[in-house]
This record gives sequence, structure tokens and C-alpha cells, in this order.
Amino acid sequence: MEKQRATCKLSIKIPLSIHDQMQQQQAHIHNVHILLVDYINIFLIFQ
Repeated sequence: MEKQRATCKLSIKIPLSIHDQMQQQQAHIHNVHILLVDYINIFLIFQ
């Protein structure tokens, strides 16, 4: 119960804009990763 309360306080302290930026960055990294995997697969197929 105490741990939950502490994490709530922490999450409130983090500005929402920073949190959004982090999520956008993660989404971007994920997209780049998918592109890389596709590229590698295509490269291997045409090898």
C-alpha cells in the first residue's frame, strides 16, 4: 500500500509533457526497429 502511494506521488511529479515525449520516443524507436527488421528480412531473401 505504501509503495503504491509512493509511485503515485512520483508519477504526479513527472511533468506530463516529458512523459508524452518519452512515449513518442519509444513509439519512434519501435517503428525504426520494425523498419530495420523488414530491411534485414528483404536483404536476406535477395541474398
